[in-house]
Amino acid sequence: MITANELRIGCIVNFNGKYKIIKTYDDLSESWLNEYSPIPLNPEILVDCGFEQDISSQYGGYLIAIGEGEKIRIINDESHGWHYPLNGYQRPKTNYLHQLQNLYFALTGIELEYKLNKTP
Repeated sequence: MITANELRIGCIVNFNGKYKIIKTYDDLSESWLNEYSPIPLNPEILVDCGFEQDISSQYGGYLIAIGEGEKIRIINDESHGWHYPLNGYQRPKTNYLHQLQNLYFALTGIELEYKLNKTP
């Protein structure tokens, strides 16, 4: 289950096996929250969001630009799951699409684009 403080208008969740974009504050009501489930990240979702696989460095993972010359990296490993390395030490978890959307929006002020022509 997802809690209301994890979501904002623009986030994408799984609703009865289909993607749903949170469009209004009514979509965040308690009655709806019980119906939503998070969409786990995977390489296909990252690519659909505009990330590119980094095969040129020792760090690997997936990169996306967040400004002129700036990028963020998302990595998946067994001990931490999907996360973005922060100063090499902290590893805030980013296991779900809505968490990735929130991170990207917080860093850029722009919505992370995602193709909704698929099912979770």
